[in-house]
Amino acid sequence: MHEGRWQLLDTDPAWAGNRSHDALIAFAWSGPGGRRRLVAVNYADHPSQGFVRLPWDDLAGCDWYLRDRLGPARYERDGTDLAARGLYLDLPAWGCRAFEVRAA
Repeated sequence: MHEGRWQLLDTDPAWAGNRSHDALIAFAWSGPGGRRRLVAVNYADHPSQGFVRLPWDDLAGCDWYLRDRLGPARYERDGTDLAARGLYLDLPAWGCRAFEVRAA
């Protein structure tokens, strides 16, 4: 992952009045061959929820696989929803995810 581009991502509340997204730190990496990664950390001693706005312009119109490289979690998400709202995260206290992101 020495080549490519890292960028800090913005987060939004999961619902009105829930400010726990402020504890989420998320980065995206785009690299050679179209490889993509998303890393998210809950930097708090409580669970945190929020939407992470993804930086990729080609999400809509395709389903996307997200595979956590730090654990067994695997998800399939609608790209149009990802482009519009972002990826919903619900991380436990001090939790982290390192997703490999690829088109379905």
